[in-house]
Amino acid sequence: MGPAIHSTGRNERATIDAIQGAMLLRAGSKLDSKAFSNPKIKASLPQWLQANVNDDVRQRAMNNAHEFASMSLYDMTVAFMRAAGQENGVRANRLDTIRNAFQPGLRAAFSSNSVADLYGATMGARVLEGYSEIRDFTDGWTSESENPDMENHDRIRMESAQNLKYMPIGGEAQHATRATKTEQLRVERFARQLEVDEADILGDNFGKLKDTPRDFGLAAGRVRPDLGANILLANPTLTATGRALTNTTDGNRFGSAALARATLTAAIAAMAKFKDGDATLNLAATHLICPPDIFDTAVQLTRSSVNATTSADAGNLNPIFEYGIAAVGEARLANGVVDPVAGTSRSGSTSTWWLVSREAHTIEFVYLTGAGRAPIVRTTELTNGRFGLNMDVRLYVGAKALDWRGFIYNQSASL
Repeated sequence: MGPAIHSTGRNERATIDAIQGAMLLRAGSKLDSKAFSNPKIKASLPQWLQANVNDDVRQRAMNNAHEFASMSLYDMTVAFMRAAGQENGVRANRLDTIRNAFQPGLRAAFSSNSVADLYGATMGARVLEGYSEIRDFTDGWTSESENPDMENHDRIRMESAQNLKYMPIGGEAQHATRATKTEQLRVERFARQLEVDEADILGDNFGKLKDTPRDFGLAAGRVRPDLGANILLANPTLTATGRALTNTTDGNRFGSAALARATLTAAIAAMAKFKDGDATLNLAATHLICPPDIFDTAVQLTRSSVNATTSADAGNLNPIFEYGIAAVGEARLANGVVDPVAGTSRSGSTSTWWLVSREAHTIEFVYLTGAGRAPIVRTTELTNGRFGLNMDVRLYVGAKALDWRGFIYNQSASL
């Protein structure tokens, strides 16, 4: 038996993975970017890009991708067709080749890959890359769940168990009664679409593939923080109480005093004393959410071990530091936000702030089961006399505040 022969010719290196990687490189992505390891998007990426960055298959694809990254869109399309076993669709005439690439009936019978897969994987990865880059101020103090459809679903919460009652010798334990509280959540759908004409490929118009998919991803990433900010600024009515999320009756809506050690200390104490039925919850404040205008003050109050906000007690021990409260700055709270579903404009303020406890039921984000909690990218060939590709991006997510006890709001005169 003769020695094994390993071919490393250009055709062997021009694999489907390599051409996808080449297009990503030309679109401005880094194939070893940490963004591709983000758990929010990893499962939706091409299989080779899901692998560890040191994986042999991924390394080979990344190395080969650099060789083809300078190719035009047309040349990448042809290389992909050949890698996918569609040599019979490649013609001397460039226009015929592109039209063959976008007609499923003209693909090789043994190939299930289409040119739409090439552009879909590339544009999809760019969308997901952009989606993972958005800083989300709701991380850490909210919860997530899934619904199987886009209808309203109940979130039933039982009131905290009643305190145990004294039972004398020979007595009988009293029966417990627990009330239920219900809020309804539903998944909403957000979407955009883009068309890539065959002329864009023939003319090597790479701008659509470089910028637009990433911009779609950034837009998808903004939906969740928009939903969260809309709830804070709208102060919606809770079904369980018939009152606004923050209100003076429940004692979680304060006056208009500026953010300072005294007001923050009072808010921390008030949150700890909230009750559910006859149970004292002793909730620990975990996040201080505010607009950028007072973020410096929030950081000084929560992260400095000594007082630094006033000259009177500067240098003294800062007791608030011991609570480990995270300061979170969010520009939407100053600029205002447009309700992503209703389109209603919500006014912001540069001086209001929210104290939040992740130990309570705060805001729940609900995603569609099976959608991966990330944008879904679909790429299809244009039909009915049009040649090219259509890409659409969908995100399924909704949000609802579940209970008032996890919030204290310091009211500003502008809201």
